[in-house]
Amino acid sequence: MTSTKVLAVLVLLLPAFLPAAQAETLIGDVRVVDGDTLAFEGLGIKVRLDGIDAPESEQTCEGADGSRYGCGADATRALARRIAAGPVRCEGDEFDRYGLVARCQGGLSGCG
Repeated sequence: MTSTKVLAVLVLLLPAFLPAAQAETLIGDVRVVDGDTLAFEGLGIKVRLDGIDAPESEQTCEGADGSRYGCGADATRALARRIAAGPVRCEGDEFDRYGLVARCQGGLSGCG
């Protein structure tokens, strides 16, 4: 077998020998950072909501009438309303430069 074929076989088999990513579960009180990011108080961990891309909290957008409005503040308030019912539970197995990427549930409503 040539070295190229050996390398190809090894590359294909490598995932079978790597440990599976372990899901991280966090439960507790959070602070809303912006429309797609939560911070678990006391843990120093930020969670970015999986599948959500919201404006930054200070960001403005242009409305249909051409006027500027605080779309970032609106997104931040909307997320805060969704999680206001109590502790939040987040579960994910991927980290990016911002923190854990997770699906979360606060009170009775899912988010992200």
